[in-house]
Amino acid sequence: MVLNKLGRFEEAEDHLRRVIALNPQKRNVLLPLGNTLYKQGQYEAALAAVRVAAEQAPDSSETHATLGAILNELGHFEEAEHHLRRAIERNPQAKIAHFNLSDALYKQGRYEEALDAIRIVIEQDSDFFEAHINLSAILNALGRSDEVETHLRRAIERNPQNVDLVQRLAEILMPQGRYEEAIDLIAQAVALDPASSQAAELHFLMGQTAQDNGQPEVAAEYYMRAFDIDPHHTQAIRRLAHLRLDQQRYDEALELFQRLTDIDPSDAVAHGNMGVVFLYLGKNDEALERFDHALSLDPTLESAQANRKAVLKAMEGNVE
Repeated sequence: MVLNKLGRFEEAEDHLRRVIALNPQKRNVLLPLGNTLYKQGQYEAALAAVRVAAEQAPDSSETHATLGAILNELGHFEEAEHHLRRAIERNPQAKIAHFNLSDALYKQGRYEEALDAIRIVIEQDSDFFEAHINLSAILNALGRSDEVETHLRRAIERNPQNVDLVQRLAEILMPQGRYEEAIDLIAQAVALDPASSQAAELHFLMGQTAQDNGQPEVAAEYYMRAFDIDPHHTQAIRRLAHLRLDQQRYDEALELFQRLTDIDPSDAVAHGNMGVVFLYLGKNDEALERFDHALSLDPTLESAQANRKAVLKAMEGNVE
């Protein structure tokens, strides 16, 4: 709808009501339209359509569930709760409604109620990994950290290569100094399917863990494994590039930053980092060129602005 594209959502909502009044048979398109807009991230536009759908079908569990999900995304948690409870009244088995209700309660700081709601979801579907992630967050908020670890281990037993679950548990283990446990946990997940995209993400996580534990070369090996599996894993490439820069291994750092710009020529930060490497190598002309290019992509990039000034100052000193 044109009004939606213009951001005039209240007018769009009124227009939909008039359309339905004139053509009652069109009411069935409102919920699918709202769902489509919701999935596209157009939450205000989706809200306009689904509010009218809820007026037309006040006893529809699906409509109230969708309305609650949209309101959650918009931060209207109390109103979301109202509609999600109406959805559950009409369909107690509405898993996603329970899930979103738990989220709405959590966002309101009502952790015990959120815990009850998310446990219903897990009872209905123990493989719903997002529910396990939310449960761990709720338990953390309640100060029940021991239960978080126990729960996540059980969830990982059912979903052993789920990156989110493994990462969540690793993030709990690492602050406790349990780096070897974290590495072993991630390695077991990788071993299940070493060539998958999830394995690449897990190798990256192992690299982060090793680097945080003061093992830069172990970290470098894992980062390289990550982008060997996924050549476009820019996080692993960037991490390794900065690691090599810190180690003054400038040729390797330059090659890695170049790789980032090959993947994304508009990556202003990577271009700026190439300028830094050239600066350390004493290649001021090349450094200046890279800083200028970075600023052409992002004129607000402060690091490139500062480094460009440093290069010009150095070049002036050489002339003198």
